[in-house]
Amino acid sequence: MRSYGDPDSRSLPRHMRVLATVGGAMQRLHLAASMHDTITKQSHTVRQAAHPGWWMTYRVDPTVALAEHRVGGRGGPIRVRTYRPANASANAPIVYYIHGGGFMVGGIEACAWICGEVAAQTGAVVAAVEYRLAPEHPFPAGLEDCRDVLNWISEGSIDGTDPSRIAVAGDSAGGNLSAVLCLEVRDTNGPAITHQTLIYPFIDTTLSGQSWRDFADSGVDVGSGELMIAAYAGAERDNPLVNPLRAADLSGLPPALVVNADHDVLRDDGFTYAGALRAAGNEVRHTNYIRVPHGVLSMPRLLPVARQIIAEICSEIRRHLTAEVGVRR
Repeated sequence: MRSYGDPDSRSLPRHMRVLATVGGAMQRLHLAASMHDTITKQSHTVRQAAHPGWWMTYRVDPTVALAEHRVGGRGGPIRVRTYRPANASANAPIVYYIHGGGFMVGGIEACAWICGEVAAQTGAVVAAVEYRLAPEHPFPAGLEDCRDVLNWISEGSIDGTDPSRIAVAGDSAGGNLSAVLCLEVRDTNGPAITHQTLIYPFIDTTLSGQSWRDFADSGVDVGSGELMIAAYAGAERDNPLVNPLRAADLSGLPPALVVNADHDVLRDDGFTYAGALRAAGNEVRHTNYIRVPHGVLSMPRLLPVARQIIAEICSEIRRHLTAEVGVRR
């Protein structure tokens, strides 16, 4: 495990502490929606359209071409957006990206900058999925959508791609879905996955990690976590396809990059899962970024370290998927 940053100064940068304080105060004054209000008072459509504000993130690299697709799934049409870099080869590898949002918030717009950067820096075509959200669509609806799109990708449905070279990546809840998708594919002889990138993944549905208590001031606490798990998984919270730590066997999974934010309720999830993958004989690279909050990749304007994190992610993806593509570094 590698750590970046000053381990003797683990508190958040001052401007992030101010933002967290203001955000908490606005929620208490009912000027901003709490997690509970977001789930109970906003429609599925509104929550799926949520994305970082312009003051937090950047536009997609203009050299990356975007295209929209509708993929037939078990639950109906699934929206997919592809990001094709200008230097993509005629048989480019594919990075399949699954967004976060506690299983209940977010869609394609939530991860647009991330996907554009991964495409530009790796030479791969990135495909982002807009899966169904809880509580309207609890487990296994979101996972089914992710698997249906993976099957579609593996059939060569995206022109100019090589379906034998697919990596999956996801942040937070998307990290969970990426991890369990790798398990499901292994156990059902599904499409081969070459690499998995798990970015501050939501893994352990017991919420027993000490980091849930240590960083409850970050805007998400145990109560919020319980709300997410109840809405998404209900009685299935111990299912290995919800909590992969419950899997009887974690061997034979794709090489993994696990990225942690140190000031994050999910920090211990990343440490625990990276250790479990390594103990089962899998190749694992694990990096913990000091003085960094959850969701850092959604805030590159506020936290320049987001670019360093993206660079590491892209370096690992290139190492496993590409060797011949000349890409922007």
